[in-house]
Amino acid sequence: MSATLGMKNIKIKAFGTTTTVPNNAIAKLMYYLDCVAAVVDYKDRTLTDYQNYDELSGEELVAVYQLAKLMNPSIFINAGIFIVDQKLLLDSNNQF
Repeated sequence: MSATLGMKNIKIKAFGTTTTVPNNAIAKLMYYLDCVAAVVDYKDRTLTDYQNYDELSGEELVAVYQLAKLMNPSIFINAGIFIVDQKLLLDSNNQF
C-alpha cells in the first residue's frame, strides 16, 4: 500500500495480530506499549507483557506509567509516524 503525504510518496506496511487483552487498565496500557514497541523497536518485554500485568513490581508499575507518558500517541501522530487516515485502515482494531 502507498500513500501520498504532501509531496512525498511513501510505502506503508500494515501489520497486526489477534489477541485478547485482560480487562484491566494496566494491561490495556501495556498492550498499547507493546504495539508501540513493535513500531519503535523497543526490546524490553517487562513493561509490555500485558498478559502478565499482575506480576509487576511497584517500580515496574511506575515505569509503565512513565513509558506510556513518553510514548504518547500524539507525539507519533504529530511526527507522522502514526498516520490517522480512515482510507488507509483495513479491518483491524489494532492496525499500525
